[in-house]
Amino acid sequence: MLLSAPALAELTEANIATIRSVVEETVQESEKRLKEYVDLKINELDSHLSGEIKALEGRLNGKIATSNESIKGMEKRLDQIFRLVMVLIAFI
Repeated sequence: MLLSAPALAELTEANIATIRSVVEETVQESEKRLKEYVDLKINELDSHLSGEIKALEGRLNGKIATSNESIKGMEKRLDQIFRLVMVLIAFI
């Protein structure tokens, strides 16, 4: 069993001011480290998302180019069909 001696002293205003300053410094340092950590995580997330967006943009541009080629092919076929119909109409 542990026994402790009772404290008979009281805190002075100077002691309370010292404690307050230590607590304030600790809080400020903690806030500073937290801000640095959050900024670092935001930058990491921004870099990651930028890479993902660029990859998606590249894939989308590829699909758009493929669609454009497909549309051009359909235009050529429609032109051929139109010409064929005109020739058939002229023939009839």
